[in-house]
Amino acid sequence: VVGSLSKFDGIEMRLLTPNEYRQLTGRAGRRGMDVRGAAVIPYSPWEPFEDSFHQITGELLPVSSSFVIRYNSVLNLWRPGDIRHLRRICASSLREYQRYMAWEHRELRHVEAVERRMQKGRKVGKKKLKAAEAAAQALAKRRDEIGAYPLSRAGAAELDGTVFALRTLGFIGQDDRLTLSGRLLRSIFHPAGVLIVELIMLGILDQLTAAELAEVCSWFTYDNDRRLYNRHVLHARLLEVRNELWRVQQHVHGVEERAHINYSPGIIPDFHGIALSWSRGMSLNGLLQRIELAEGDLLMLLNQTIDLLQQVQAAVGQVLDARDIWVQETPLPAEDASNERRATTHAARRLEQQRIQRERLERIRPLLAQAAASLLRGIIVQSRTVPSMVAHVGQEVIPLDAEEDTDPPDIKGEQDM
Repeated sequence: VVGSLSKFDGIEMRLLTPNEYRQLTGRAGRRGMDVRGAAVIPYSPWEPFEDSFHQITGELLPVSSSFVIRYNSVLNLWRPGDIRHLRRICASSLREYQRYMAWEHRELRHVEAVERRMQKGRKVGKKKLKAAEAAAQALAKRRDEIGAYPLSRAGAAELDGTVFALRTLGFIGQDDRLTLSGRLLRSIFHPAGVLIVELIMLGILDQLTAAELAEVCSWFTYDNDRRLYNRHVLHARLLEVRNELWRVQQHVHGVEERAHINYSPGIIPDFHGIALSWSRGMSLNGLLQRIELAEGDLLMLLNQTIDLLQQVQAAVGQVLDARDIWVQETPLPAEDASNERRATTHAARRLEQQRIQRERLERIRPLLAQAAASLLRGIIVQSRTVPSMVAHVGQEVIPLDAEEDTDPPDIKGEQDM
């Protein structure tokens, strides 16, 4: 059932595009069971059916690739000393194919112009003929260089800039292998993953509780930079984390600016307090009274926070469970005593740093799970569960009609955190 032929695109109400309508109705029927499916469109007094239906069933719009080279993509495909492998994979994307087709279209028009110049050159003189032949040879040489994997100059610049940023920020080591931070980042798919990993590895999150971890992760889920009315007040410890985050963000953005790549998304100053209040038991109605957001937006942001917490928890778990990371390497004996002492000191320092990092990850791993669990209650559980009478969270059975529209007695009437 297509409930409406129009949608809100974040700016205004508009009709569905032919692509959107085709995607919706393409879901009709059960694959492998039904020969055909049917789409039902209810009557609406706001949309003249015949004109609207004619527009949305028109010719499909061209599909444009939204592929972007991200940090975790490079880290997952990384092979030490084999940058060509990465270039071939990036060149095989739809985006690079579309760029190549646009380039080829321009070059074909250029070839036609070259051929006309060659024909004209035969009549006018040998000098123009040689110039036209040189242009044709340059085109043929360029095509040979592109070969089967056409990576555009823009794509190559984006890839090289991303690798430069990863090296500069310490996610790829001097030995061309992924560092501990790199291993952690490659499993985090959120666009702000690099900032989150930096916060963890620098120890900025070491003293936080589970509820405070949920609050910090929620800052990365809101991306609307409009002025936001918010009555929540952050306490001193979270204010300190926020100030440290600003410094980390400035450093990362400085590196990304030098690399000429898109900035990692930062945080919005006016957005805070939602996850912490919800994890402490505040009702949805209480949240709505304290911040200028719609109910649907609050549910979406809390769900995105849970997803991000679970993503970071899984990444931390994968790093801790990878035995090859924590193998202690014995330094090779050096030829002279001074070099041997230097190597031994360096190895001892490295082992100490590794021990601190492991303890840090072991501490934060269960807290991330607790943070996600603290947000899973009431209407949030309902929004994440396949419709049924109850949902099971651990040993607790929660009725799905529990809206939790009243605040617990211990936080009722509070004006800040």
